[in-house]
Amino acid sequence: MTLQFYSSKAYEFVRKTFGNTLPHLSTIRKWFSNIEGGPGFSTVALKLLKDKAAEAQMNGKRLFVSVLLDDRSIRKEIRFESHNNRFNGFVDGFETAYENPTPANEVLVIMAVGINFHFKVPIGYFFISGLSGIERANLVKIALQKLHETEAVSISLTCDGPSAHFAMLKNLGASLDPDDMRPFFTHPSDKSIKVHVFLDVVHMFKLVRNVLASQKVIFSPSGMQIEKDEEK
Repeated sequence: MTLQFYSSKAYEFVRKTFGNTLPHLSTIRKWFSNIEGGPGFSTVALKLLKDKAAEAQMNGKRLFVSVLLDDRSIRKEIRFESHNNRFNGFVDGFETAYENPTPANEVLVIMAVGINFHFKVPIGYFFISGLSGIERANLVKIALQKLHETEAVSISLTCDGPSAHFAMLKNLGASLDPDDMRPFFTHPSDKSIKVHVFLDVVHMFKLVRNVLASQKVIFSPSGMQIEKDEEK
């Protein structure tokens, strides 16, 4: 499965070299489909990170990761999953229509990105329909605690710039207010670790561009006028 995941051509070459003794690709696909991929934190992804952290420790290193948080809009659609007799598409993930009739219109994705190793692993996702800053902060704390259990060291959190994320950072103990700048908060599982917070630069540039396009002229804190270059 590992070889086929990284390179289908390499897998086909090895399988052919050894007289087709390795499983057929259809069998590999069935093995992949057995991995539970429902909403929530992924035990498979966390197990992978735990293995990577153990590998790093064998080489005398520690596994440092950055946590990324982002929302994505999804179509409201409720589907019945016949294999487990449940509905899919409500805000709490897999729920029956009688327990929670609210369909989700967004998915919140949490990802771990290697800092001293090259990898990106989604560690969980949640179906949502609006989520407060306190609720987001709670999810981030749980994600950091779960990553800490794998021996991975989370040293930063990156998100985009909606108001809910600023409220989330405040609840975590950080602040990006220029008059009260605290661009980090204490790790919930290890008080000696500071988790530094970053706003996604590309997204923030896009927000500034949209404001400039709609307002035509904006002013800096010092009073300097900033306006769109019509020639461009």
